[in-house]
Amino acid sequence: NCAVVVLDSRTGGIAAMACTPSFNPGKIDEYMGNDSSELVNKATQGEYAPGSVFKIVVAAAALEDGIEKDKTYTCTPETIIGDIEMKCETGGDEGHGGINFEEAFAQSCNSFFIQLGRDIGSEKITAMAEKMGFGAKALKDYPQEKAGHVMTKRECSGAGVGNLSIGQGQTLVTPLQVARMTNIIASGGIDRGVHILMEEDASEKQILSKNTTDEITR
Repeated sequence: NCAVVVLDSRTGGIAAMACTPSFNPGKIDEYMGNDSSELVNKATQGEYAPGSVFKIVVAAAALEDGIEKDKTYTCTPETIIGDIEMKCETGGDEGHGGINFEEAFAQSCNSFFIQLGRDIGSEKITAMAEKMGFGAKALKDYPQEKAGHVMTKRECSGAGVGNLSIGQGQTLVTPLQVARMTNIIASGGIDRGVHILMEEDASEKQILSKNTTDEITR
């Protein structure tokens, strides 16, 4: 199972959107009621834990909040937050050791982002997620599109902020929402939304500073 969304970065127009497994439209009855989800448009209806791609949101929240680019944390194999141990999947048996913001982003260091999320707070992260289009439908009047889920304050309490910071926990996103997020970075902080119809009026809203998106892009 997979889904692909390709956007025209200049407009937010959807150039291509597809998912597997596919189906034969002449034999719909063969797919009704089975469990293989051929009739589900996973690009707009599939709700998934974003995982490390959500670190873009956390990085944007931190940079907009004024974090120093040379901010450093110590990455150990397991980071304890609340009463939960969370692993850094990319740091090996010893962890990354002292690692700064740029290195942590490039190496997808869970330990760094868990500590960063704890320090900037879940409210700034969830506010940035909503600002970038998560937790809301991306298209206008598109049938059966899902909105995903941005973690609530209660879900972020205790160790929850650690899960939030690495795209786990109760966070759910659609592939289309992720495409919108990455286009905001590619567009220098401008949210153009996503559009199916070429004639649909596209709005533009500067939601991130150019400095923030330049740092994330680099």
